[in-house]
Amino acid sequence: MGYRVRKRFAISAMVALVGAGSSSNAQNANDPSGRYSGVDIGLVEIRCDYGERGRGRRRGVLIATATADAEFEVVLTADHGFPGSDEQLRQICFLPVGEEMALPIAAVWRPDRFRSGYSDDWAVLLLRGQLMGTVSRHPLAPVERPDLKEMISNDSAVRLPLRFAPTERPCELTQDRLLQEQVESGLLAHNCEAWRGHSGSPILIELDGQTYVLGLHLGSRWLFDTSEALPLGRYVDRQIADAVSAAIEAGRSLEPVPEESSPGWLRRLFGG
Repeated sequence: MGYRVRKRFAISAMVALVGAGSSSNAQNANDPSGRYSGVDIGLVEIRCDYGERGRGRRRGVLIATATADAEFEVVLTADHGFPGSDEQLRQICFLPVGEEMALPIAAVWRPDRFRSGYSDDWAVLLLRGQLMGTVSRHPLAPVERPDLKEMISNDSAVRLPLRFAPTERPCELTQDRLLQEQVESGLLAHNCEAWRGHSGSPILIELDGQTYVLGLHLGSRWLFDTSEALPLGRYVDRQIADAVSAAIEAGRSLEPVPEESSPGWLRRLFGG
């Protein structure tokens, strides 16, 4: 049975936050304080403010939208760790920009059969406003490409970029460690270096000299027979590609961010 992707949509103004900056020392053109980083290699960090319960963090990847003068961003990320309610996710989660500002979430796409397992652990977020400066956005792997399924089935070379690090060690898929039904359900096994907190990071693949998002790192499963952890991910398929396409189309219909709502350097950041 196919999936029906559920979507919730809201128009939000740019929001001001207190203490929303990243802890990185890397400098980025977006942020005079030098505390915001990761976007230069396509990585972002979505944060959720739970009040007295603290804050949660989830990594994600910026998706190329092929939209000139866009005033939105599309992020593909893992879903676990987010609020179960789409409305609450939009209200308390955001992409921090510097120390006091953020891109709010305007819409969310998740699978209807969500949180039933690794295969359903993904979310597509539409963010209001666009990051400027040194920013990388990656296209999704072409799901219609005939040889892509074969690449997924074999030990293809991939990359798992690490936040705050310009390089990462070579790694590859290890699909032979999964059952056939697990592969068919959308799972990826790999041997890329990763640890707690890397969920939502993109698994990248090179095709004809172009870097694509093949999937998302989700975590690890402990193998009792070999006493080791098996890193797992979710590969991009038609249902994820359709959700990303819907987010891009919705982003193109968003109203421009009012110039008066983004003072100072943030006015330039948001295209005002």
